[in-house]
Amino acid sequence: MPRWLIPAAYFFVSLVGAELIPRLEFALMPAWGNEISVSTAQALLGAASSGMMAFTAIVFSIGFLFIQYTATAFSKRFMVMAAQGSLMFHAFGLFVSTFTFALATLAFVNRQGSNWVPFGSILIVGVLLVLSVIVMALLMNQVASLRITRVLSFIGDRGRAAIEGMPDNASDRTPAQIALDDTLQTIVYSGNLMVLAAIDRAALVLLACKSGTTIRLEYAIGDTVYPDSALARVHGTGARIDEPELLRAIRLAPENLFAGDVRFALRLLVDTAIMALSPAVNDPTTAVEALDEILDLMLRLGRRRLDSGCVFDESGALRLIYPAPTWNDYLTLAFDEIRSYGGESVQVVRRMRAALVRLAGALRDESRREAVVAYHNRLDAAIKRLGLDEAGTATALGIDPQGLGLTRV
Repeated sequence: MPRWLIPAAYFFVSLVGAELIPRLEFALMPAWGNEISVSTAQALLGAASSGMMAFTAIVFSIGFLFIQYTATAFSKRFMVMAAQGSLMFHAFGLFVSTFTFALATLAFVNRQGSNWVPFGSILIVGVLLVLSVIVMALLMNQVASLRITRVLSFIGDRGRAAIEGMPDNASDRTPAQIALDDTLQTIVYSGNLMVLAAIDRAALVLLACKSGTTIRLEYAIGDTVYPDSALARVHGTGARIDEPELLRAIRLAPENLFAGDVRFALRLLVDTAIMALSPAVNDPTTAVEALDEILDLMLRLGRRRLDSGCVFDESGALRLIYPAPTWNDYLTLAFDEIRSYGGESVQVVRRMRAALVRLAGALRDESRREAVVAYHNRLDAAIKRLGLDEAGTATALGIDPQGLGLTRV
């Protein structure tokens, strides 16, 4: 559901309620109209309606601050993840509905010179004001949570959740090891420029089983899908696949969501680290904190069987092939750009060396361990080319999980 409908729903509900509730009060509880004076009711409702406009302006200010700060301090892609929350929309809707309800209720005060006051509706306005204050406090807490440690932890949590959601029964066979039959059908994408956000593996496998074929996706999750390009190919000698049904199993979006993909979390952490390493910021400690989260994700990935991009049915027949990242892809994404932008920071390279040593020691898969050791050697070679004196090189080649502060042997 589009989130702009949230404040719209608040507005229409409050408007309808403000038209119905005072009338019900007048018909069912006319005695309540003498609880407070007309002037008091007008003052209360006028103050409530005008005050909510200031609250609404504050919401816009907080929203602008949230977007501006996160885009410049962390990563512009962090907005894709952070914007998934709906608190801002509910807050805006609540403030607008309080304003609307109070203003509409004001029209029933002393209507036609009756000296009657919709006291029950005024109580509802009071409840809405209390709720508005609570929501305002929640918004302020959300802004306060934009501390770097909290943000990095939030991104790391999303990455850990994505790792836990990875399939446990991934095949050891890779697409390069499998010979496919001739192409039976080619599905061509005819829409606008979009991004492959997610795929429904179960639905695609079921579709391939029904037709007795193998579906090969040409794009990986996160790839940009271009118009008039081959989105998928169907291999085998079975029946042709219903194209609309296949397209329903593939989620295309205007922006890269990496739904359930740990690469998005790694991308955000790396972006935050290299933004902190820019000459304008020069904050290597933030890069070290980002490396803490990156190492945790890589350790968890190292214990998992990675998705090979091949899915078989219960009988062992290959039904689905799609591009999937390898261990080297994850390793490159996690460390390459930080090594490039932070290679001259002693604090960063010491933390990277500590991370690589820890990662290599925790891996059981020999090929993955060899890849990490090779990367470690590349980092050491880059450090030696920095042109530091002997003492500086020895310091940079140290191992320190804190970057600088406590060298480990």
